[in-house]
Amino acid sequence: GSFRKDKRHGFGVTWQADQSIYVGTYKLAEKAGRGLTIYPDGKVELGRFKADKNVAAEGLSTVTERYTNTQIKSVRQFDGKVRHGKWETYFKNGQKESQGLYERGKLSGKWQFWYENGNQRAVGLFKEGLRNGPWTYWYESGQPWMQGGYQKSKSCGTYTCWSPQGQKAACPRELTRDGCALTATGAKWQPGAQ
Repeated sequence: GSFRKDKRHGFGVTWQADQSIYVGTYKLAEKAGRGLTIYPDGKVELGRFKADKNVAAEGLSTVTERYTNTQIKSVRQFDGKVRHGKWETYFKNGQKESQGLYERGKLSGKWQFWYENGNQRAVGLFKEGLRNGPWTYWYESGQPWMQGGYQKSKSCGTYTCWSPQGQKAACPRELTRDGCALTATGAKWQPGAQ
């Protein structure tokens, strides 16, 4: 790397005290702009820095965590230290485990979950960190298990359930909470029906 006023300045590669390697730019010895940190366990972080430590980095940073140097464990985005943006996790076998978004630290929008064998486990919506709207769940075999809805993470509306063999079955429970009735029926669940 190059130096200005006896301080690292410009592009450089630095072996740090924690055994990680930083590849990026410096402004008078402070990390500045975009940089990549590679940790001994294979974890890789892509960050965006300002030279002034008292000012938070602008924009999203993406953190990729790995089981090994090649196998991805998770891909996460942050706005400063707050979870914001894409969020994905993976099983050790490479199959995706979950995928969704965070908005200002809270789960948001469509989230999907899978079993280690690659079959869908669940799909549903979040609003401000709470389950809100239609959700569908599957058995590990890939057969549907349950469909229903949520309002502020409380079960609402009519739920439909199936046995592992694909036959309509009784849902695990019935409950009423805060005006939200969960009723086990054989009728097909309609999104938005409450």
